[in-house]
Amino acid sequence: MTIDQQNEWLLQVERLLLEFPTCVRDEDVAELVEMGIPTTDAVGMLIAGLLKLDISDNPKHEELFNNAIKPSLKEIPHNMFSNNYYLNNIECRNSKIGDVEMKMMEYRPYELMPCGDLTMTAEGRLIAPMGFFANVWSYPALLEKDRIWMSITPNEIITMEHALEEARGKVVVLGLGMGYFAAMAAQKPEVTSIEVVELNQQVIDLVGSMILPQVTHNEKITITHENALDYMAKGGGADFLFADIWHDAGDGLDLYLELKKHESRWPKAQCRYWIEPSMKVYLGE
Repeated sequence: MTIDQQNEWLLQVERLLLEFPTCVRDEDVAELVEMGIPTTDAVGMLIAGLLKLDISDNPKHEELFNNAIKPSLKEIPHNMFSNNYYLNNIECRNSKIGDVEMKMMEYRPYELMPCGDLTMTAEGRLIAPMGFFANVWSYPALLEKDRIWMSITPNEIITMEHALEEARGKVVVLGLGMGYFAAMAAQKPEVTSIEVVELNQQVIDLVGSMILPQVTHNEKITITHENALDYMAKGGGADFLFADIWHDAGDGLDLYLELKKHESRWPKAQCRYWIEPSMKVYLGE
């Protein structure tokens, strides 16, 4: 199997595993760990079994596992985000306005989740990070018509880190979500103002009443009720612009490309897009 074929196989496997995130049972992991097998290796072996890979006697299966599954799999330390401002200071209470609902959810032990952008190694091998916690981990989520639209999970936190580090001056955020990017950016002294553009009035009402009042330095944050594409097309004088109006790379590609067309209308702004590295992988860039 070529590297390109392995990469395509890995993407298909990741989609399959994330459709059935609780396919790895904690009792099976515990049994292997008791035999002296490291936790991540135990989870990997169970995934290999579910995929019917014979990694002991079939060299091709072993190569596939070692080059695709194993490098993409990692255990997330339970205290990895213990210093995160949002998780430590923002209380998410179960509430609902219309079709939009906010509530606490949880990952079960060894439940698989995406945990970072897709990346390519120097030799062209795809890394599609999948993570898990060894214990129950709770997180706040925003749902629209019972579909999770945004959640403060390892994947969301990790994939916004770089853009948050770069944010400065007058910031524009396309998409309110749970107010995570705006809340985190507001804590930076070098960020002077944050305009959040959001189309869904129910999201504005819910997050604006439940989350934003809890945010330190929320006086920096204003919300504009408008379509993000129309707003981007008008142009402006922001110093930094961050767009997050898609659920994942699959449904975000067209929106991402459309927004990119209007970057020239923001001559001062450093423009960043949520999960842009992953979308570039899908686009072959």
